[in-house]
Amino acid sequence: MHKQWIIWAVLVWLVPLRGQAQETTESAPFRIESLRAIAVAPGDRQDVTVALERNGHDKPITVTAANLPDGVTIEKVAVPKDAQEATLVVVAANDAKPRVRSAVVTATDGALTSEDALVIRVTDSAEKLPPGMLDLEVMKKYLEESDSYASLRRRGSIGGRFTARTKQALADFYGGTKESEAAVMKGLAWLAKAQQSDGSWSLLEPSSAEGSTTPAESGTAEKQVDENLTAATAFGLLPFLAEGITHRYSPEGQPELAGYREVVQRGLVFLATKQTRSSDVNDGNLGGGMYAHAIGTIALCEAYGLSGDDRTRFNSQLALKYLLNAQHRAGGGWRYGPNQPGDMSVTAWVFLGIRSAQLTGMPVLPAVLERAGRFVDSCAAGPSEAPNSRYAYEPGTDAKLSLSAAGLLTRQYLGWEKDTSDLVAGCAYLMENKPPTTSSALGNIYFYYYATQVLHHMEGTDFDLWNHLVREHVIRTQEKEGANEGSWNPKGVDWGEKGGRMYATALALLTLQAPYRHLPMFRQFKLY
Repeated sequence: MHKQWIIWAVLVWLVPLRGQAQETTESAPFRIESLRAIAVAPGDRQDVTVALERNGHDKPITVTAANLPDGVTIEKVAVPKDAQEATLVVVAANDAKPRVRSAVVTATDGALTSEDALVIRVTDSAEKLPPGMLDLEVMKKYLEESDSYASLRRRGSIGGRFTARTKQALADFYGGTKESEAAVMKGLAWLAKAQQSDGSWSLLEPSSAEGSTTPAESGTAEKQVDENLTAATAFGLLPFLAEGITHRYSPEGQPELAGYREVVQRGLVFLATKQTRSSDVNDGNLGGGMYAHAIGTIALCEAYGLSGDDRTRFNSQLALKYLLNAQHRAGGGWRYGPNQPGDMSVTAWVFLGIRSAQLTGMPVLPAVLERAGRFVDSCAAGPSEAPNSRYAYEPGTDAKLSLSAAGLLTRQYLGWEKDTSDLVAGCAYLMENKPPTTSSALGNIYFYYYATQVLHHMEGTDFDLWNHLVREHVIRTQEKEGANEGSWNPKGVDWGEKGGRMYATALALLTLQAPYRHLPMFRQFKLY
């Protein structure tokens, strides 16, 4: 699978699939505008009207479509010289398989062309996901003796990462592409090179690196490195784990990933050596502050869930223990240190750590979750008609876009149903802030990271359109050459000055990996 994707990536310039119209010259006198997401059932058809912006062009135009889902056809359309729109007839065969693909719609007059995308989903009417999203035989082989075996068969789990086949099935169904996977492979290669000799990663980078940044924190550079190692190492590990690579196993059918097992092992050993053992509230602390500890907890729990290694379970349980003991008892949130009044940003990362533990079968007391729910409620800052659709950094302050996405994801994990009115309204708000189609800078990846997960769990054409846009944006902004090839420049990224290239690269990769990183929350799947 991946060798074919990499070969395709080499040829990607031949088919410039992007989220906006493109022309062969700057002076092309017409533009086609087709960008949207549609759904068509097997055996059905849908008429899609697309706009043609004519800037003085008075000749006939031909409109065609390529890169369609298997079993879907769109006939060529001849557009008269005075028409400003074209109707595409999208037909899905009776045996068309459920999946999504970003089609390329092209308007042509001789040597002049304009291109845009049309995201087409072949729908599945069943309440369960199609088969092939889990490989129970492989999971059983690796995890039969592990508590995580049963948990990874649940909705929302990380169980789809064990084989190339299951990852491909999820990528087909949720919008991964050959180009996005090639970008992920380049990102992993950069991360492997960036790992330090002791197994850690650093949020700092050499001052000679183009576009490099240094955290704007107090203290000496040496102290900054020491404080950042836990967060950086966790960020370094998570994209490998998202691909299904652990210290014990890598996905079946992808032998090219086996060499990264040692990278993961060295990173996990580093986190384990950083973990505090004590008889007080600090027992289990990974160091670096609550942000770093929370992200480290996600990494440890995913490593345990995917590997079934009891040694990793031990470190994961300790990390979870520290998180639970650090909760602010009165308010229910988390902040920089134990029992501090919470903020939404830290609380969201902590809750991802808690959720990761739950997905491996580790129990969490209901009282902890109830307190967390009250804190998230206290940060609600939405409009009167949907007060819990947006969230603020702290109670009583104004809503923030990125924290609204973080709050909605936390709410999903705390038990909101898919049709909860505030969740639906919150997702509409996210869709009002879609990723750009032309920017050359990564930008608000913190927001994209959270919003992509929220919308992935919701599924539907909103996610299909969002995923197309964020995928193309992240691919477009990846470094294509030089020492930092495969990474993302943190310049202009929210919190990029503190997180640096490691932070930007990790969140960009995890956003690209969203189609197969987690199973969706609101649909069961077929266990065969």
